[in-house]
Amino acid sequence: MKKLILLGVIGTLAVSFIAAKTNVFSYANTILARAEKRVEQAIPTELELDRISKEIDKLGKDDIPTAVRAIGEYKIAIDDVRDDIDRTQTNIEKRKANLLKVVQQLQGNTKTVSIAGRTRSVAWARQQLERETESVKQLERHIKTQDKVLEAKENSLKMLEEQLTKLCAKQREYRITLAQLRADEEALKLAKIGSDIKIDSSRATDIESSLKRVRNKQRVENEVLNRAQNGDIASVLDDTNTPPQDLQEIRNYLEGKEQPNPNKTASNNR
Repeated sequence: MKKLILLGVIGTLAVSFIAAKTNVFSYANTILARAEKRVEQAIPTELELDRISKEIDKLGKDDIPTAVRAIGEYKIAIDDVRDDIDRTQTNIEKRKANLLKVVQQLQGNTKTVSIAGRTRSVAWARQQLERETESVKQLERHIKTQDKVLEAKENSLKMLEEQLTKLCAKQREYRITLAQLRADEEALKLAKIGSDIKIDSSRATDIESSLKRVRNKQRVENEVLNRAQNGDIASVLDDTNTPPQDLQEIRNYLEGKEQPNPNKTASNNR
């Protein structure tokens, strides 16, 4: 009974420990993911664009030359396989022709056979014929194997050429996209500069009033100048509010005749 209780306690502790460790790892992964996201957000856009530009350049310096080199190697290997097939096929045809001559001699019920200018016994010729025939068959099997190798290499070459074409197209596409992103980043910078500028509304109002005042002053001066040029300035300067004098009074003054002072006459009458 005690053993069962002890095992139960140990099992509970083990489960709790595993759960605690699992939670710890979960929290650690969550914190790490948040930290990575913050780091990515803190990276300046220009720095990220420069990094991407270098990665695009690596396509032209590393990946594309590697693909071109692999294509060249495959082409050389394909040429070697084709040459081997051609040589083997020529050898087979030549050996078959020679063996056919031996067969024709053996079928003629002769006691000796002439092979390569030498006279051989029928038994030796038959044994040699069998060995050579088997060798020719092996060469034919070799050709079949080489045909499969050639087909596989040609398929691989085709795939490499297609990948190279796609890689070059992707590089051009990436460069165009990068250039567009750089242009967009410049536009964002200019927009941020404009939004950061704070204009004092009172100062702007004062400037507008000053400009309006100067504009009105210039209009007045232009009006005066135009009137002066048109001869209207004399009429403007005339004192039209002064009442006209009596002509008789002016004549009496000029002839030395004194005129009675109305104010003086009125005082004497008192």
